[in-house]
Amino acid sequence: MSSISLLIERTLNSYRSEGLRMLLRNIRRRIWDYQRAVWLVRDLSVALRRNETSLPVEIDFSHPEETIAWLARQGILGTFDPRELAVARKYKHLLPLVRMEGEIVGYLKVGFEKVYVLDFGREFDFPSGVAFVYDSYVAPGLRGKNIAPFLIDRASELVKEKGYTQIFCHIRIKNLASIKAYQKCGFKRVKVISWFHFLGLSLFSFPPERMWNRQGPAV
Repeated sequence: MSSISLLIERTLNSYRSEGLRMLLRNIRRRIWDYQRAVWLVRDLSVALRRNETSLPVEIDFSHPEETIAWLARQGILGTFDPRELAVARKYKHLLPLVRMEGEIVGYLKVGFEKVYVLDFGREFDFPSGVAFVYDSYVAPGLRGKNIAPFLIDRASELVKEKGYTQIFCHIRIKNLASIKAYQKCGFKRVKVISWFHFLGLSLFSFPPERMWNRQGPAV
């Protein structure tokens, strides 16, 4: 399937699943966009707290291709992109699924070395020892049940076992629920950064790379 056909298919799927308002917003974002996000970091060099959930969920870290296939089937713009996928496969990112009673109810994307961040339409390079969470999701009907902190903690433990000492993420400033979930896992605010995009030109109010490339503690 050509890239144009793929874009048309995803646009139609976005319209069917989310409606005209979301479709128009996605089209507008390709021309002009503005984001204000809080960037957070978790120190993996210390003892990690562990959140639990009372729900019978299981986390599968072993089948990233199943995560990719599931995301492709959803057909919703913003959750799956070939550029993101190519980088994730090349650098063996963690793509765990969350299942409950056999049904997929959530996922997480954790990158290393290089990550394509769809929000900004570009790749970021990360130094040795630094990981980056670039997407997380829990089914709407199960939010507020501590599934997200449970998943984030398990992923953080695995990343720490691989020798990483820091894990970053960015969350749009209005997404208070997600910010709260990550802070519950021990993530701390580093900086609020604005991003501007117009007709292919992009600008950050502060270069994000300076947060993980500078010397000394991140916070």
